[in-house]
Amino acid sequence: MKEVAYRGSNGNTRTITSEIGQFIAYNFTLKNSSESSREPLPDSVFTLAIDGETLEHIHSFPGGVKFRDIEQEESEPQIRPLAWYDTLQPGEGVSLQLVFEAPVKPEYRPYLVWDHGSEVAASTDPVYLRPSNN
Repeated sequence: MKEVAYRGSNGNTRTITSEIGQFIAYNFTLKNSSESSREPLPDSVFTLAIDGETLEHIHSFPGGVKFRDIEQEESEPQIRPLAWYDTLQPGEGVSLQLVFEAPVKPEYRPYLVWDHGSEVAASTDPVYLRPSNN
């Protein structure tokens, strides 16, 4: 999305336009499939990759607008306040969202990269969470 609606300090709805292209809200789920509890990961281990460029997620929009002030129409993609998690118990999962500001590159699909520091489904390589074709 190129613009996001938010509630201004005077209570009126205003919009933020991306300075470099678009905002991408990436929803995903982490699940602890081990038999022991897992400490939380820092959100900084997740990055977005587009055409070889790596982008860090943002904690607020340009101008310091916080996610909690976002007020989008129901028909628009939703952005929610950053909510992370504490320890994940065995079998427990959590649905998360990270937001990025990224250049528009229609010929490339952005994907979330997780450079994990511990075993993930018997893999020691980074995990790439690619969006579906939908």
